[in-house]
Amino acid sequence: MTETEEKYLPTKILQKAILSGEEYGWKRTDFREVIDKAVEVGLGIIGGQVQYKFADGTCELYWHKYDTTGRKSRESWYD
Repeated sequence: MTETEEKYLPTKILQKAILSGEEYGWKRTDFREVIDKAVEVGLGIIGGQVQYKFADGTCELYWHKYDTTGRKSRESWYD
């Protein structure tokens, strides 16, 4: 974990992450806490996918994706 990563999310949250390459993922039970903390520290959320990790690979539910659209002209950062 680098200082840059800790600058954005607290160590407590990052330690719960499942790292896949350079992507972070969290278990469903931790999801609300991660989202709440991201909003609290002012991070934007651009989307994500549902994945299941197995010993022999990862299964991505590509039809369950949560992607945002571009920022609207009068949309605040928080919105």
